[in-house]
Amino acid sequence: MDKAYDLFREMKKQGISPDVVTYNSIIDGLCKSKAMDKAYDLFREMKKQGITPDVVTYNSTIDGLCKSKAMDKAYDLFREMKTQGISLDVVTYTSTIDGLCKSKEMDKAEKVVRPPSCLRRVVTYNSIIDGLCKSKAMDKAYDLFREMKTQGISLDVVTYTSTIDGLCKSKAFPIELKSNQILLNFYFLTTDNRVSGFAAGNMWKW
Repeated sequence: MDKAYDLFREMKKQGISPDVVTYNSIIDGLCKSKAMDKAYDLFREMKKQGITPDVVTYNSTIDGLCKSKAMDKAYDLFREMKTQGISLDVVTYTSTIDGLCKSKEMDKAEKVVRPPSCLRRVVTYNSIIDGLCKSKAMDKAYDLFREMKTQGISLDVVTYTSTIDGLCKSKAFPIELKSNQILLNFYFLTTDNRVSGFAAGNMWKW
């Protein structure tokens, strides 16, 4: 990545103007190399040069900032995309929600969790459900679990595991599981969760 960055700088010194594609490539590479200071500086630099960042630029930068725990900057860019009229995609929502959840900023995450219906994906819901479970907000987590079903979004193993684990740790799972036959069936297929849940809740008998 250092060589690529040096070549990028040399390119500018030679009077060759990089376009948005060039900036996207170098910013994405820097983000993946965890060189966020350089990546963020380039993001600001391209705007000063009159080059408008596109959804790819924003997504790479937001994801990198989230993973480096710079959530204030990431969330600012998320909101900036909306004010600039840049179409947010499933990557934008998923990266932002996951970062907010991992930073335990659940209030902001819940505001973000309502993307347009065409962008609602299982991975987006999984991030917020897992965050709510870890924040012990099981009522909200279980509401989203049920919402996924009513919205026709296919639940995967991560959805079930996060929800079951949260219910187990909240010691509320026997009632919830009995009220949801699908969750109950999956619960019996996950031995680790079953044992840990019973142990945590001291509920070896129903």
